Amino acid sequence: MDAQAQQIATQNAQFMVAHPHVQVRLEGNTDDRGTQEYNLALGEQRAETVKQFLQSQGVSAARISTVSFGKDNPLCTTNDSACWARNRRVDFVYSGGYNG
Repeated sequence: MDAQAQQIATQNAQFMVAHPHVQVRLEGNTDDRGTQEYNLALGEQRAETVKQFLQSQGVSAARISTVSFGKDNPLCTTNDSACWARNRRVDFVYSGGYNG
């Protein structure tokens, strides 16, 4: 996890610690290079890495689920390094009735 990703994960962990009724689904994503099987495994690895980080920050594992979309959920479809970088990510999807 690079510094920017760690900062984002830290902010999300702080949010979850402050709102103990909220649950999160971590959605792992990849760029479109490589096989479907490889990208599904890589997306799962990304989501699991973030899950472990959230747990290290005090978020219960019971509140976190993971899923991998591999290369099937791109933000960008241009065939260049900037686009590929945008697609290599973990999305945080919250549930549990947070009302701001």
